[in-house]
Amino acid sequence: MVEPGYGFIDQAEASTRVDFTDVRADWRTIHLTVAVDRQFGGGDAVGRTVRIGFVIGAKTDFNTVRQAFLSMTSNLFILGDSNGYGYDPDLYTLQASGVWLITVGEGGSLSMPALSHHDTAKFLGATDTLAEVAAAGLERRTVIENPVYGPCAGLSPIS
Repeated sequence: MVEPGYGFIDQAEASTRVDFTDVRADWRTIHLTVAVDRQFGGGDAVGRTVRIGFVIGAKTDFNTVRQAFLSMTSNLFILGDSNGYGYDPDLYTLQASGVWLITVGEGGSLSMPALSHHDTAKFLGATDTLAEVAAAGLERRTVIENPVYGPCAGLSPIS
């Protein structure tokens, strides 16, 4: 599930939270609800749903972003701590503001749509398949493989 979060107006000392649709917003958050099929690193999220916050620009079309996430069938999310968003302590953050979003293709191949091919190769190094990620262990970060549930993925939405 992909839902609008809030809009934020940047001010000198802090950002002010406003409604998602407020035209004064400088940036916005969206909330992804995903089912955890597999987890690397510590934690016990397998079998649960996890909510993840994602920042988009104020002029970015929500429906375009929503459809993009719903069309992805499997992803690796490199998550920061929960409580990264002060307004919701259960909302996880995506490391590097989502730049490190990793999609999982057929055969477990990995790609990073926000990075160039060159930067993706530098980031992933020798671990460019899901099997190689599992073999590497990745003990320093929590990395979760998630199918994004939604009608475009051919799965039932999480309500």
